[in-house]
Amino acid sequence: MPESDGGNDDILQQWQKWIDSETTVRTICAVYVYLGALGATFHTASYSWSLDINDCFLPCEESEWTSISPQAWLDKRKSISKPPIQFSTALANIMSVQGASPLRLSIFGSYLTLHGIVKHLTSLYQDNWLIDSLPAHVQRIEESLTRWRTCAEQNPEFHCSPRYPSGVIAANALSLYRQAHVRLCGNFRPLRAALTTRNVQSITSRLNDIQINISSSRTCVKAAWCAIEALQISIVMGMAQAGSISGWHSKLLFNTYSLECCLFLSIWTREQLSRAISDRSSEENDILKTIQETLAEIDLDPAIASKPYSIQLVYAWSLIFKNSATIGLYGIIAEVLKGYADNLRG
Repeated sequence: MPESDGGNDDILQQWQKWIDSETTVRTICAVYVYLGALGATFHTASYSWSLDINDCFLPCEESEWTSISPQAWLDKRKSISKPPIQFSTALANIMSVQGASPLRLSIFGSYLTLHGIVKHLTSLYQDNWLIDSLPAHVQRIEESLTRWRTCAEQNPEFHCSPRYPSGVIAANALSLYRQAHVRLCGNFRPLRAALTTRNVQSITSRLNDIQINISSSRTCVKAAWCAIEALQISIVMGMAQAGSISGWHSKLLFNTYSLECCLFLSIWTREQLSRAISDRSSEENDILKTIQETLAEIDLDPAIASKPYSIQLVYAWSLIFKNSATIGLYGIIAEVLKGYADNLRG
């Protein structure tokens, strides 16, 4: 913690020195997040996690980072009662099986630890789909995700809105969080790896290689809620409407992480509708009702709107990828999903 006993020049020097140090920290962390995003998008785990940041301190609060003057920065620093936290310490706290009290992390810092949790999730798929044989690991990751959400939301700066400096970080973090819950219910690795080809036929051919475990477990129900929430968020953001792209949307990784949500929710919905209402839990019926209400908010072609909900969902996501194609890959995924939906049967 800096001391203000050398006049304004001393404060300015401290501020400039801190800016240099924090810039280094944020650069390292940004690279880690970038590599993590590549891993989550293309399953490039062989190199995405090669950067070791265990000893790196987490970035500070955005309000401190955006201080407009040396004195404002100093006042903010003095209000902080706890020293900086290392990445390894924060991740160990969130993944602890002992139920340690959640740490107070910055928005950027919590996003980093979420990528750390996803790294453990990725390791489940290094050789085969091991969900059924490793329930304890799945449970640990699921509990870690719950603890992460609690930790992130206790920070008053955690807002998913372009009106806040940390809005993009929070929005991307929650998108990755939803994807992680869905990935606990299946192996999407073959499809993700195929995205590197950027070839519609190659990607489409791997859709049948997806392995999804649909059950009435708490894990599966949570994944279904996360998946429909991903669709709802896209509608709120206007991504289901043509010409909806803005500077805000171009910074989001929402669609990058929502592909699993689309495919999982389609299969989950088909399986649920094949069961009698009395055989489904009240929560499963609530999810189906939410799906129906959400699809009603999308202006789908009448011919598509008459199809089963499981097929409508894929068309809806195809429309979202098409209308928010800020990068070429989104247009390719939109074409893949439309072709996939065209061949689905209720």
